[in-house]
Amino acid sequence: MIDQISAVKNQNRLGGFFNRLQALDQNLLEQSIHIDNRLITLRIRFMVALALIFELSIFTSTYVLLLDYTEWISLFWIFSRIPEIFNTFDKIWFLALLVALKQRFTALNETFEELAERHEKFKNIGVVLNPKGFGIVNTTSVENKLLQSFHGNSNKVFPKPDNNFGHFQKRFHSYFANELNDFEHTKIKFSKLCQLHDGICSLAQELSELWCYPMLILMAYGFSTSTALLYFYYCASESQLIPSFFRVAKDPVITVIYLIYIAGKCVSIMYLSWKTSLESKRTGICLHRCAVVVDKNEMYEIVNHLSLKLLNHAVDFSACGFFTLNMRTLYAIIGGISSYLVILIQFNIAGEQIKKPYISPVPKEFFGFENVTYPAD
Repeated sequence: MIDQISAVKNQNRLGGFFNRLQALDQNLLEQSIHIDNRLITLRIRFMVALALIFELSIFTSTYVLLLDYTEWISLFWIFSRIPEIFNTFDKIWFLALLVALKQRFTALNETFEELAERHEKFKNIGVVLNPKGFGIVNTTSVENKLLQSFHGNSNKVFPKPDNNFGHFQKRFHSYFANELNDFEHTKIKFSKLCQLHDGICSLAQELSELWCYPMLILMAYGFSTSTALLYFYYCASESQLIPSFFRVAKDPVITVIYLIYIAGKCVSIMYLSWKTSLESKRTGICLHRCAVVVDKNEMYEIVNHLSLKLLNHAVDFSACGFFTLNMRTLYAIIGGISSYLVILIQFNIAGEQIKKPYISPVPKEFFGFENVTYPAD
């Protein structure tokens, strides 16, 4: 019900979200950053196929092994799986958009890393001399190899330059004049990249708001269902009665499949949210690497100014503000499930001991009361 209400409420905002994402991709393309969405398509298909496999496995095994399928009322079990599969497809949408945002954060970080690596290669260029120290050995091949490494194209052969080291050095300085050495150009380029980073952060914040209530309900459902399923599996192993809603706990294989299915949704959301948040914060580190490589006051001023902007746009995915979706929350949930499970089992053992009749540990003949009877309770 929460998924349905949230979908109806946010359908207009979701359309605007995709429009903003498309505009962001156009701006990334202007900065020569290409985004390949084929990987996201493959992940969506894989997650849908995996969800259908789990749903069919749980439904078929429960219907055949645990239900009396000779009665017509057992057909209602078919409709009991509809909310679960709808919830799964809804979370697949969230995961796909989360992967898309993470992919764009990674593309920005790789751009900064590439700029730093190219400038570092430029700083490490040395003069190659022949054994006698007269001139450059094979100037054409040396220059072509360096230019090929900068352009990332090992097959392209550049025009043969004049056999003059001064011209050779001038070409490399002119090539990097439009890169990190040109501080005015670098300031404009870095500002545009940081604006793109800010746009991705805004989309991530909006994505968290769109799915905040479904995330809260999903985590609460996963916590309570996992705890109850493990507890009732213990009860079933002790030949105790369990509610019909948790009939899957009667079979260990179905129990394991169901737990993996529920935990897979919760863990994947927390893990990808955590990785996306880390990827957004890594942009500042990549930006500072460019300043360290150049090691000039002008570059440090540019980077320090932009770092303050990046610092104010931290990305964190939360469930209505109650908790953050990261690995620390996952650790807390696992600890909570373990604690509640131990408490429930202890109460169950104590309750079963009270129900059993009292038996004296010492034989009656020891006291000489052979004909004395003891009460059952």
